[in-house]
Amino acid sequence: MRIGIQAAMAAALLWPACAVAAPACGPLQQLNQVQLQARSDGRQEFIPVSINGTEKIFLFDTGTFISTLTRAAVEELKLPVRQGNITLYSTRGEQSRDQTLVKDFIYGKRRASDSEFLVVPGADTAAGLFGLDFVNRYDMDLDFGTDMLRVFSQDHCEGGVLYWQAPVVGVVPMRLLNGHITVKVSLDGHEIDAIIDTGATDSAMSADTARFLYRLELGAAGTEVAGDFAGDPNEKIYQHRFDNLAFGDIQVKNAQVTIIPDLVNKRGERQQQAGNRAKLYGDEMKLPELIIGMNVLRKLHIYVAFGEQRMYVSPATPVPAAAANGMPVPAAQ
Repeated sequence: MRIGIQAAMAAALLWPACAVAAPACGPLQQLNQVQLQARSDGRQEFIPVSINGTEKIFLFDTGTFISTLTRAAVEELKLPVRQGNITLYSTRGEQSRDQTLVKDFIYGKRRASDSEFLVVPGADTAAGLFGLDFVNRYDMDLDFGTDMLRVFSQDHCEGGVLYWQAPVVGVVPMRLLNGHITVKVSLDGHEIDAIIDTGATDSAMSADTARFLYRLELGAAGTEVAGDFAGDPNEKIYQHRFDNLAFGDIQVKNAQVTIIPDLVNKRGERQQQAGNRAKLYGDEMKLPELIIGMNVLRKLHIYVAFGEQRMYVSPATPVPAAAANGMPVPAAQ
């Protein structure tokens, strides 16, 4: 009898543990796939979309969180416009608080209903900007060798994202900070924060970071003047090549970086800015230490696991001289 009671008590103690055991994590699930279209020099990526049944091209811009439409596209498509609570500014001084509603927005096989877009002042070659607001609830995979965007569910085993073959993969901490994909990288021995910005043709660094962290003398040999900033002859931009930019175990050698003035801090702007891309600045926002643009990203395959707060990086998939979408892709240097 005593043995029976002890056995029953042991079974009772074991049962709750079995009942609340966490289920096994699931496999990687792909939800969407879109063939991006690269500019002929590889410095921009465009994504085909459908707006209320009309085919359009957007600039694919991970440097902006909130997707936008140009005023020209809004007028062409006869979309409704109302006033919102965010002000957009263009580099020409134009302002807009307009927002519009798209009843049916499609990219790849994903359809979104009643999507709100900010209206960018002026016009552009693309009908709008495709930002992170459409992908940040998922995992985003970008192979710049094949110009392919893939979207995956976040419901998978932690770290179980490496579906592609790569000789080596770097893993770096990532967070979504002020609407930007912000990662830890090593640049010439200094660990700094960098944002991943497919809307930027070139990588860029603030002049303050260049002077105070890297002790660069702006205008000296190796850091020469490259032109005026935004057409202002009083503000110059410079260029410098850094020996080594590392994403964990993945290294990019001789990365060229444009050094720009930190006008965000100087002017104290605290609203969303728009040149050819929209940017959202919070009260604490300042120009990032490093913006990683397409001149570097073109060499890479990146998987952004928003739920894990990690970014996985490998070399871009090698492709023939003609890209999969028929547009030329420059060889990695």
